[in-house]
Order: sequence, then C-alpha cells, then structure tokens
Amino acid sequence: MTPRDETVVAARRLTKIYGRRVGCLEVDLEVGRGEIFGLLGPNGAGKSTLVRLLLGLLRPTAGEARLLGRWPGPPVLRRAGYLPELFRYPEWATAAEVLGFHAALLGIERPARAAEAGRVLARVGLAGAGGLRVGAMSKGMQQRLGLAVALLGDPVVIFLDEPTSALDPVGRREVRRLLGELRREGKTIFLNSHLLTEVEMVCDRVAVMRAGRVAAAGRLEELLPPADEVEVRLGWDSLSSADVAAAAARAGWRPAHPPTPEITGPAGGTQATAAGQGTVGRWRFVPGTGLAAGEAEDRAADGDRPFGTEAAEAVPALVAALVAAGARVYEVRPLRRTLEDLFVELVGGAAAEASGTGTPGGASAAPSGADTPGGASARPSGADAPGEPAAADAGTDTAGGGRRGA
Repeated sequence: MTPRDETVVAARRLTKIYGRRVGCLEVDLEVGRGEIFGLLGPNGAGKSTLVRLLLGLLRPTAGEARLLGRWPGPPVLRRAGYLPELFRYPEWATAAEVLGFHAALLGIERPARAAEAGRVLARVGLAGAGGLRVGAMSKGMQQRLGLAVALLGDPVVIFLDEPTSALDPVGRREVRRLLGELRREGKTIFLNSHLLTEVEMVCDRVAVMRAGRVAAAGRLEELLPPADEVEVRLGWDSLSSADVAAAAARAGWRPAHPPTPEITGPAGGTQATAAGQGTVGRWRFVPGTGLAAGEAEDRAADGDRPFGTEAAEAVPALVAALVAAGARVYEVRPLRRTLEDLFVELVGGAAAEASGTGTPGGASAAPSGADTPGGASARPSGADAPGEPAAADAGTDTAGGGRRGA
C-alpha cells in the first residue's frame, strides 16, 4: 500500500540482468499520487536501470512495471515527464526551439506550443529566455531548461535524475519550492539524487538501492527515528567535568563522551580547547545512570529505557539538573540520525560492487520471464549509465533526450 489513494508508479519483482551482471533484482515498490519519492544508492546500484524499466525504455528480464496502472507505452508516457542526468541540446537551438520540438513530440497543437513553452520557462525561472541559444546558457540555465522540458504538457508523474546538480544554492532552493508546488497540485515526483540533504528536505519516502536490490524503503520518520542523545552547549565555570556528569546522572543521563570545551577567539568567535581547560563547551548526553559504557544502549535496545518511549521527554529534567548544579545552559539540541548516516550504514561497502557483480551465488542465468507487452519502446532514452550495456529495445535520443515519446 502507498500513503496515497492512487498508485502512480509500481514495480513488482522487477528484474533486469545483463549477461552475468545484475542491473536490478526483484524490486518491489509503489509510489502514490501527490508523493515525492527519493531513490538513492551508490553509482552502479541500479537506479538508472530501474528508472528506465519504469519508463519502458528497457525490457525487464522478469517482473513488471506500471505507470498509472498501465504498461509504460507511448500513450501513458504522454502523461509522464523525464529529466535524465545526462542530456544535451544543440548549442545552436534556442530555448523556444528545444521546447517546441518536444511539444511536437507530445502532440501539442502548433498554435499552443509557444504559450506552453512560455508557461514552463516561467515556472523554472527562465521567463523571457525563449530566444536565448543553448550555447549561450550557463550550466544552471541548461539544467532549468531540461526541467522545463520535463514539465511540458502538465504531466501527472515526473521522473527527475539529479535535477539540482548544476544549480547554485539559490537555484536549488527554487527547485525545492517548485517540487513542493507540484506536490500540492497532486503531481507525483520520482527523484533520483546523490544530494542526500536535498532528498531529506523534500521527499516523503525514500528507497536505498545496493547491488540491484532495495536495501531499505519507507517514510523518513520511520527510517530516521530520533536518537536517544542530546547535545548541550553549556558553561561550567566553577564545576569540574565530574560535577557535570554527576548532575546529569541525577536526572538519569550520562555523558556519551568527554566534552569539547571552547574559548573566545580573537574575533569574538569560539574555538575548541583541550578538554577541561574551557568554561563553555558542548556535551553529549545519553539516557542512563551509573552504567558501564554501552550498557545503557543495550538496555534501551531491550526495551528498558529510563524515560519511557521517548528520551526527549526527559530533556527538561536534564536541563533542570544542570542549572541546579550551577551550569549555564545556552543551547539544547536533540540529535537524530541523518539520511547520510543511513546511506553509509546500508551501502558503505558497496563501492567495490559499483563496477557490477554477477547474480547471487555466481549464477549466470537470469530469472526467466517473457518480454513485457508492447515490444520495443517508442520513447527516446537518455544516456546509458556508466558500465551499463546499451539496450536493444531503447530508442535514440531526441534533441538531447529526456522527454516523452510521440
């Protein structure tokens, strides 16, 4: 089930094998209407293969892909937008000509093409740039033009592969704002990106791929629960580190590791000093009192947590105990796992696999299954992923690729 009423993108045991190399293996996922879904993974994990399977650009070895409940052939692809990571438009073409060409592929009537081009250019921050040639555009402007192409025809679902890779921080913020608007309009966004902080800021759910498989998937709040750890910036002029630890223990907390004290720098900022020599610094505390290192975490894992289900509920008691002992509390920050932490945990050892491995157990035989209905895709494809064999059923690029087929 998806968090939305309607499933827009679906993969069911979707598999693609290239000889002895796994492109993706038995992938199951669903993405609902009005959802921003992030696909993550190291290079060579199978992300681009999966996207091409979902768009009908590759024939699966086994399993099936569905867009809006149907096989992704030309009729349904008119309702999908696609921005590949690598695309090129002719340098001599103007933005209006690029958009007009792709609008024609979509079947948009000639009289309406100019207005549609102006609409999407304005939406991506390129209003009035229709007459500008691609060769005169910066990388960021070309990236925006590619995004405008993906928005032609008001698609229901939009696949974006690294949409902010060439943008500056202001441009990335504008794209995040645009994605939020599209979600509120009920559009489904399938986002493939290496910028984990960007994904964490905009996505409702994510899936992490490793070696062709989905290693983890779910809502961010499920995958990144709050950690039982808080960072406190405090002053302890007349207190020793042992005094601070004792005060924390009275509230049921203990230091996770020695503090990082600070001193005032020459420009009025702060800089770290050796432990025990400063009066202001950052401490990290975890639930537990009088326990050996690691024991509190073990008890928490077994369900024996000192303050119920959420350690955050006990933070006020920690602050009160520190203040009562004479410490000055400047800042309290509950810590949580980040998407980067999860990514490294799941795929940290996958770099060696990026060049491609055989099927599990070294078997060379691919899972059997007849080709999907519809035969060769009529939709143009983007560039092949590094190390990925060209598919016999993939079409050729059109003016740089990245748009729905005619």
